[in-house]
Amino acid sequence: MLYSCKPLFERIKAQVAAEIDSFPIEDPPTVCIITTGEDEPSQRYVRNKLRDLRELGILADVRRFGTLKDLLYFLTENEVKADYDGIVVQRPILVSDAPPKDAAALAADYMIPSQDIDGVVPGSSFMPPSVRGLDLLLQEWGYDPSGKTAVVIGRGDVGRPVAEYLLGRDATVTVCHSRTPTETMIKAMLESDILVGAAGLKNPIMQNVKCSESVVIDYGITKGEDGKLHGDFQSGLAQYYKYHTAVPGGMGLMVRAGLLLNIVDAYKRRRGMK
Repeated sequence: MLYSCKPLFERIKAQVAAEIDSFPIEDPPTVCIITTGEDEPSQRYVRNKLRDLRELGILADVRRFGTLKDLLYFLTENEVKADYDGIVVQRPILVSDAPPKDAAALAADYMIPSQDIDGVVPGSSFMPPSVRGLDLLLQEWGYDPSGKTAVVIGRGDVGRPVAEYLLGRDATVTVCHSRTPTETMIKAMLESDILVGAAGLKNPIMQNVKCSESVVIDYGITKGEDGKLHGDFQSGLAQYYKYHTAVPGGMGLMVRAGLLLNIVDAYKRRRGMK
């Protein structure tokens, strides 16, 4: 069935709001969101995040940079270490002096682990919001990945940590990407209990159904020629799955939920609160 994550997101958001209401008014959570370039899905996500933060009384300082040099210099300033509970460097990092992959790696090196609410620093104590959101969703479903087979389409900022999470939950995981032969990907989908879309494909995949107990978790979001938002998987077969997350109204909301929970955790850790 096509599954909307909105009710779960609203419940989590209400829980976060109640916790923030218990914090001193004069000391609200404060985050910095760093943006670059003109990637539309990324900018859409930033707008949605900012709306969440405003509604919850979380202060947000948005900074925009055109070069990696300026971005890294900003991250090294002492004021950054003192002023923010958390920092998000929105990806992809589109700057004039470095390719996105190199820029992302360097930005992670300059991040302070205690402020890494996006979970991109190696060894970070924060779960990436994409993974935390998935963990919350699987808890809601009562779905245990242990012993299941999974295919993850995409190996980028979402696909890689999600694949690692599923491996950590004792699933058997196949990762497919731009160099994976089509027949190999189709075979993996046919054999998988869990299908994860994390590639941002322009042409959604018409996936093959293994069984009615399989689930589809779709992080992809792209505007099609029809002007509508689409995921990595076509939703026309949703009724044949146990769960098939909606696009929009699915994993994007769960990623935002994961970020909100990370912000609260960062705030409390910084002040020695339990």
